[in-house]
Amino acid sequence: RELRDIIGSTDRVVLMYEADDVSSFDTLQQVDLIVDLDETKLQDDVSQITSITVLLDQLSQQNWDSANYESYLENIPSDQLRLLQDLETGRGVINIALAEMTDEEFSVFVDELEMLLDDENITLDITVTGQSIVEQEMLEAMTSDRMSMTLIGIGLVFFALLVIYRNFFKALIAVLPIILIVGWSGGVMYLLGFDYTPLTSTIGALIIGIGTEFTILILMRFYEFKNMKYSHQESIEKAIGLMSKPIIVSAVTTMGGFSALIFSDFEILSNFGIMTVINISLALISSLIVLPALLGVMGQQAKVFSS
Repeated sequence: RELRDIIGSTDRVVLMYEADDVSSFDTLQQVDLIVDLDETKLQDDVSQITSITVLLDQLSQQNWDSANYESYLENIPSDQLRLLQDLETGRGVINIALAEMTDEEFSVFVDELEMLLDDENITLDITVTGQSIVEQEMLEAMTSDRMSMTLIGIGLVFFALLVIYRNFFKALIAVLPIILIVGWSGGVMYLLGFDYTPLTSTIGALIIGIGTEFTILILMRFYEFKNMKYSHQESIEKAIGLMSKPIIVSAVTTMGGFSALIFSDFEILSNFGIMTVINISLALISSLIVLPALLGVMGQQAKVFSS
C-alpha cells in the first residue's frame, strides 16, 4: 500500500500481440487504436499505458505518420525498444498500469478489456497476460473448487466410516454435524466481510478432519452405553458427560495454537487464523449440542441403531 501511494500503481496488465512485422505502419496503427480505446473506455481504471506508439507520440509530438514513423523509431534507444517489441519473434507488448481495485473490480475490468479487443478494426492476435492476470487465475483456481473439495472430503469420510462401521446411520450421523459447520462457516465469513483466499479455501477440509474426530468420539461412547443396555436418553447423557471435557480441552488447545496466526501482519494469514478458531468453535458446538439433538431425534427408530 505504501509503494502504491508513492508510484501510483503496482498492478499491471500486459497485452502481448503478434504480427508478421511488428514495426510496420499497419501494426503500429493497430497498437495506437488499442491504446486509444483503453484510454477512453477504461480511463477510470487505467493510470498509465506504455507502448511503442506512446513513445512515438512523445518523440514526434503526436505527428508521426507512414512517411516519417521509421525515422522516429530509429531514435528510440534500443534498450527501451526491446522492452516493447521483439523483431525476431514478431511480438510486441502494451503495458497497462492499473488504478487500485478489488479482485471483483479487476475481474470486471479484464472482461471489459477483452470486449474492447474484440473490436472489428483490431486484427492483431492479442493475449491478455501479465502478473496480475496470472495471480487472478491462480486465485480462482485455488478458490473456485472449494465447495467441490469440501464435498469430496465429506464423501470420502462418509465412505471410510461406512466401510469401517458397516452401518449407514453410524457413518451418516458422524458427518451430518460437519455439513452444518460448512454452511455456518460461509455465513460467518460473509458477515465478517472476509474474501475466500487460497488459505481460507482449505478450512473446509480442515474442519472435516477436526469435527469428525469429535463426533466419532461421542458416537462410539454412545454405542458402548447402548450395548450396555442403558436407555437411549441415558446413553446420550453418559456419552456427552464422559466425552465433553476431553473434547473441549482438545478444541481449546487447538484454537490456542491457531490463534497465534491472528496476530500476523499478513492479512491473509490473520484471517485464516480467525476463521480457523471460529470453525473449531463451531465444530465444538455442533458436536456437543447438535449431535446429541440428532441422536435424540433420529435414534427413536430402533432399526437405525442395529449393529
